[in-house]
Amino acid sequence: MTESPPWTILLVDDEEDVLEVSRMVLEDLTFEDRPLNILTSRSAREAREIFESHDDIALAFIDVVMETEHAGLDLIKYVREQLRNDRTRLILRTGNPGAAPERDVVRYLEIDDYKEKTELTADRLGTAVLTSLRSYRNLLARLHFQEGLQHIIEAPTAIGSTAGLSDHLEALVAQCGRLMAFALGPARAHGLVLQYGAEGLRAVGGFGRYAGQQAEGAAESTVRALAEEAFRLGAPTQATQRAARGLLLSHEAHPRESFHFWIADPPSVPADALKILLLFLGQRSSMLSSVLLQQEVIDAQTEVLHRLCGAVESRSKETGSHIRRIARYAGELARLAGLAEEQTFLIEAAAPLHDIGKVSIPDRILNKPGRLDAEEWEVMKKHAEIGHGLLWHPSLAVLRAGAEIALAHHEKWDGSGYPGGLAGEQIPVSGRIVALVDVFDALLARRAYKEPWPIDDVVREMQTLRGRHFDPHLTDLLLDHSDRFHQIFVAHPD
Repeated sequence: MTESPPWTILLVDDEEDVLEVSRMVLEDLTFEDRPLNILTSRSAREAREIFESHDDIALAFIDVVMETEHAGLDLIKYVREQLRNDRTRLILRTGNPGAAPERDVVRYLEIDDYKEKTELTADRLGTAVLTSLRSYRNLLARLHFQEGLQHIIEAPTAIGSTAGLSDHLEALVAQCGRLMAFALGPARAHGLVLQYGAEGLRAVGGFGRYAGQQAEGAAESTVRALAEEAFRLGAPTQATQRAARGLLLSHEAHPRESFHFWIADPPSVPADALKILLLFLGQRSSMLSSVLLQQEVIDAQTEVLHRLCGAVESRSKETGSHIRRIARYAGELARLAGLAEEQTFLIEAAAPLHDIGKVSIPDRILNKPGRLDAEEWEVMKKHAEIGHGLLWHPSLAVLRAGAEIALAHHEKWDGSGYPGGLAGEQIPVSGRIVALVDVFDALLARRAYKEPWPIDDVVREMQTLRGRHFDPHLTDLLLDHSDRFHQIFVAHPD
C-alpha cells in the first residue's frame, strides 16, 4: 500500500526568528500518522511563487506587514481570487493588530482564522495546526465526494440509442475502472464487474490487475470463489459483503439479471468512496435494466419480422436463412461504408423486409418455372411499390427504412432499374446496399432454377456489374472483404 504523503504547511513571515521558532515547534507534530512538510517564505512575493508551484498546501500562516504594510492581505486576495484556491486553510497572524483590525479583515477577506503573534504559544500553535488540518481533510473529503458525484452525472448513461448490451457492458467496465481509481487511488483499484443471471455468474470485465486477457485465469478463479461464497443461494441482497478476499458491491437491476462490483483486497474503503461506488452501481444497473428490457423487445420484434419475411420468401421457394443473411450482409456493408450507428442499425433491421411486397404477387407469376412474359414482368415489378405501401409508417423508423429499401432495392446505378429509374446517388444508400447483397446471396445460394456459384465466380460477376448495376464504392467494399461476407453465408446455411 502506498504511504500517505506529509501535510504541507507554509509559514510566511519576514521575521527569521518567527519562522525558526515556528518550525521548531511544529517539526515533530503529526496528524493521522502523517508528518508535516514545512515550507517557509520571508516575503509575499516569494510566497506567491510557492503557492503557484504547490497545489497541496493544506495550511498557511501569513504575516500582514512584510515588504509593504498590506503584503499579507494582498497575498490572501491573490490566493483566493487569482489562483482560485479555496482549499488551503489561511490563518492571518500579525504582530501589529492595528494595521489590520480583526473585524475588518474577517469581514472582507476569506481567511479561516486571525491570530496575534503574542497569543500563539507552542501549544496554541499546535492546536491551530491540528484543527486546520482536520478542517482541510474534511473539505477534501467533501470535494472528493462531489467530484465523484459529478463523474456519475457526467458519465454517459447510454453509448448510443441502438447499442446492444455487450456495448453497454464494455462502457460500464471502462467507466468503473476510472471511477475505482478515482475513489480508491490507482494503487488500490483492482477488481471485476460481474453479471449474474440465468446462466450463472460471469465477469464481464476487469480493472487494475484484472484487466485484459492476461488476467482471465485470475478472474475465473475469483468468479468460482464468489459463486461458492456469495451467490450460492442467488444474487446477494445486501449492498456490501466480504467475499473471495475482497469486497462485493451489489445492486439488483432486472428481474433475471443483477450487476455487481468486486474490489480485490481493500483493507478499507472510505465511507464517501463507498457511497460514490454504490450510487454509480445503482445508476448503471438501472440503465442496464432498461437496456435488457429494450434488447428483449428488439429481439422479439426482429424474430417476428424474420418469421414474417420468411413466410413471404417461402412462397417464392426461398428460405428463412436468406433473409437472416441479408440482414447481416447489409449491416456489415453499412459499417464498412462508415454509416452512422443509427442508420446502420436501421438498415440491418429493415433489410429482411425488402421483398415483402411479393405477398401480393400471384403464385402463378411468383413461382413460374420459365421466363416471365412482358405482362407478367410488369406485375412482378409492382412488388417494390406494394412493399413500400405496406411498410410506410410516418413515426416508426424501422418501417420507414423498410419501405425505402423495398422501393429502391431494384434500382440500378446506371438508371436502368425499377420502379423509378433512379441512377447513382439518387438511389438511397439503403437500397444500394440491399441491391448488392441480395444479388451476392442469390448467386451463392442454390435455387430451383440454378446451382450455387463458387465464391470466385460470384466475385467475378460482381466486378462485371460494378458501376452498371451496383454502386462502385459499395461493390469495392464488399469485394475487398469478400471472405467476411462469404463466412456469413457459410454460417447461416439454407
